[in-house]
Amino acid sequence: MNFSKIGYFFAVIFLLSLLLPEFVFILAYPDICNQGEREINNALQEIESENDSYTKIQKIANFTVNNYYQTYGDSPIGYLDFGGYYNQILNTSIFPERFPIYGKIPQNISQRPDIRPISLIFTGNPHFVAYYKTGACGELAEYFNLVLTKAGIKSRIVVSSAEDHAWNEIFIENRWIHVDPTIYYHWYNNTSNCSNYIDFWYDNPQVYFKELRWHGGYSYVHVSGTNEDLTEKYCDYETLTIDFPIDCNRIRIIKYHGNIELFNKEINSSSSISINLGKNKDYNLVVEKDLIPFFAFKEGKSNFTLTESHRIEVTPEELKPTLVSQLIILFFSLFFLIVAINFSISQWKQIYQKYLKK
Repeated sequence: MNFSKIGYFFAVIFLLSLLLPEFVFILAYPDICNQGEREINNALQEIESENDSYTKIQKIANFTVNNYYQTYGDSPIGYLDFGGYYNQILNTSIFPERFPIYGKIPQNISQRPDIRPISLIFTGNPHFVAYYKTGACGELAEYFNLVLTKAGIKSRIVVSSAEDHAWNEIFIENRWIHVDPTIYYHWYNNTSNCSNYIDFWYDNPQVYFKELRWHGGYSYVHVSGTNEDLTEKYCDYETLTIDFPIDCNRIRIIKYHGNIELFNKEINSSSSISINLGKNKDYNLVVEKDLIPFFAFKEGKSNFTLTESHRIEVTPEELKPTLVSQLIILFFSLFFLIVAINFSISQWKQIYQKYLKK
């Protein structure tokens, strides 16, 4: 068996699965944008005459969730790409997957299956979502945001990173109003089991910890892009106050279960800072102080469960290398390893040649 040829074969498959779809995406993008724009503009022509704000938003939500396939918690049934195909055959995940298919394969060949394209460039692009109409809550929020903006309604995306959910807010009546197209999607597609969701999706920010209790309520909520803190609005929260006995440079708050970073802020302070967080959850607080910028820092940690407003003091004491330092160490380690291997090979060649001369 020629292992080098097998290695070359899988290397080619890996590169094709990584790069070829990007060229396809780039070439198709203008047509994808144009088709999505046409569909949105045609829908908005029928909606723009609506004067009632709620009715107008609901009609936009109807258009957005219609024919949309929600992939959250679902597994692909197949793939239209090299990487996904070979991962499926070999029962592995080493190759990049680009065109997973969800739901059912259409019986009519003219119908497009529910594909959720994965791209290095275009993943999460609202025009891609408008065209493929497949994804989870994040993609649906991007799509809804695009349609709202086209309708002249100021909109933004709101995120709970720890619980992996995204939704929208719209600015009408001189305030930001909660609208969740994913909640509306569940009502729209499963009215019998989600009949009360029609009361949850619009202007009901406390629904996540009261009626729905998704993940037991959320940990930390912010506006995507600006990181504006909305935890007080959407969470059953308590306040964490952090005291710094010495000057510190950064704080990070990580949800203990799942190891998901919620909060990362430069502080350059030796005073105190207060943060609102979802209550009855476990967190890991990390405080950092730079020693040698870009190369080394000191770190302090504290794990806690926030059941009530809490005050905590953390001092950075443990010396840590930065990522730059680790990469430099790795580079020189590999360099000296290669030198050592080459030296060993040359020595063994000399010994072997001396043996042959004897």
